[in-house]
Amino acid sequence: MTIVSDYLFYKDRDGNYWSEVPWDLEFTNLFAPNAFVYLVGKVKNVDTPNVIHHLVDCNYYEVLPLSNWTGLRQWLKLTPEIIRTVKKHYHEVDVVILKLFYLNSVLVWFCSRFWKSGKQPVLASLLVGDSEEAFLLRDDVVSSSWLRSGSAKLVKYVISLMQYDVDVAGFVAEFLHRKFAPKRQDVVISNESWLKEWMFSNRSRSLHDRPTRILFVGRLIDRKRIYSLTETVIDLIKSGRNIHLTIVGDGVLMPAIKELIATHQLQAHFTLTGWLRPLSPELIDCYREHDIFCLPSYAEGLPLVILEAMANGVATIATDVSGIPEIIRHEQTGLLIPRDDKAALNQAICRYLDEPELWRKCIDNGYEVAKQNSFVAARSKFANAVMKAIEHQH
Repeated sequence: MTIVSDYLFYKDRDGNYWSEVPWDLEFTNLFAPNAFVYLVGKVKNVDTPNVIHHLVDCNYYEVLPLSNWTGLRQWLKLTPEIIRTVKKHYHEVDVVILKLFYLNSVLVWFCSRFWKSGKQPVLASLLVGDSEEAFLLRDDVVSSSWLRSGSAKLVKYVISLMQYDVDVAGFVAEFLHRKFAPKRQDVVISNESWLKEWMFSNRSRSLHDRPTRILFVGRLIDRKRIYSLTETVIDLIKSGRNIHLTIVGDGVLMPAIKELIATHQLQAHFTLTGWLRPLSPELIDCYREHDIFCLPSYAEGLPLVILEAMANGVATIATDVSGIPEIIRHEQTGLLIPRDDKAALNQAICRYLDEPELWRKCIDNGYEVAKQNSFVAARSKFANAVMKAIEHQH
């Protein structure tokens, strides 16, 4: 198997590779007991790996390293290297999985139309987010609105072309299927959950036996609306609410958030942890220490942090956008709010504080949603479709 993406891998001085997600035996076993995976991605050399990264298990994986390019111009110069790297093993493997929307995956899909001699692998793809919307929002990269709009339309066209062409077309959420390949019926809706058994816990507790602890996990960027969440929590504290906000993550807004908290002299009500290792015991314990999880993003795909919060007994509040309503049913498994509506965010937090029965119901129902989206339950859908396509091809 070959998995193609633009993921960044880190190579230490001993030749070991590290990644932001745990490439381990449990993943390969989803496909077959003796599966071996080539991982195609960018590589950055480091002296010592970051504590938030996971060691790639070399018994089941081999990283096919590409130069650590940044930007379209550098990528174009490296296309011969990318083509050589993938083609070396292309006719050996049973399946090539293309992660979308990554430039390397688009290039390999295009080249596959010409690599017709020899054994042909199954081509499978998985669209992991709304790339069209992502292009429209990147005014920090492309200032021209018409250029962003044109690029977004091109991206949508290419994704649709690929998703109608590949043997197995996967989407992490149903709304992506409706948007990019609505006429294709034989698709797989399979999110990229990493929730293993040990990551689940739904304990019984009271909401008012201590300050109510609110949690945010993610990049500290404008699109996540973390600054607005911080302002909302400050307003609630000043109105007399006994709450505490923990912010897990880092990003360009960190200095502004620190300044905002300091201006109001409310440092005792906030904890800024920086990044915690994804899927680590430290992060899972952090979820379990909190009562409410807030993700007031302007735009998302299907954020796995919501499922992680649900799996650990945390009531959720999130924006009614993209794939979020597929896992949060309003007042059943969580609370949905309109985007950019601070009053609605304030009200949603207060509803949990004032309605403990609603808070408990959303926790219990959300926990069941998380169980339905565990690593094995969610990922097996895509893996089973891939294995069926391989059997059919043989």
